[in-house]
Amino acid sequence: MTGLWALVGCGSTSLSTDEKLTVVMYGTFEAPADATGNSEPRSQTYTLNDVAVIDATGVVTSVLTEKEPQTLKIVNRSQIIEEASLHDYVGTSLTGLRVTFAAAITGAGKHEAEMPVTLTTTDADLIQAIPVETGGAVRLNVKVQWKNTVTRDDTADPPTEEMTAPTFALEIGNE
Repeated sequence: MTGLWALVGCGSTSLSTDEKLTVVMYGTFEAPADATGNSEPRSQTYTLNDVAVIDATGVVTSVLTEKEPQTLKIVNRSQIIEEASLHDYVGTSLTGLRVTFAAAITGAGKHEAEMPVTLTTTDADLIQAIPVETGGAVRLNVKVQWKNTVTRDDTADPPTEEMTAPTFALEIGNE
């Protein structure tokens, strides 16, 4: 089982109130290219290990205030999973953002309460120029593409479900 990270973003994006980074995550009804299932999970549980900025020299710096990993239950509605200050970066231009998860995730389906999967890639990078301005804010959308990652057999006795890893798309969104 593999996890692929898709990166979305091009050009320069200016940050626009409180010099903060808001990270939002949600499941989407978009299928990974290799998806062969016939359904999607009701939710997935992740462990968020880090959110970091990447500066012009390539240095990756954590912006989390809480350094302990956080457990997140993701559904198909957007949820704020982290907020961080960008105050220390005012007047600079970041070259990207990184979100890091633990490799083990668990999905919940119609019949199975726990469908474990291991991601092969735990870092999701969005590489694009992000100037940080006074009073600026940015929203990073982490879209979990999970359509057709669950194979469900309702005719089996008992019914069965099996999940493969989703893919992820990162993009700068509106606050």
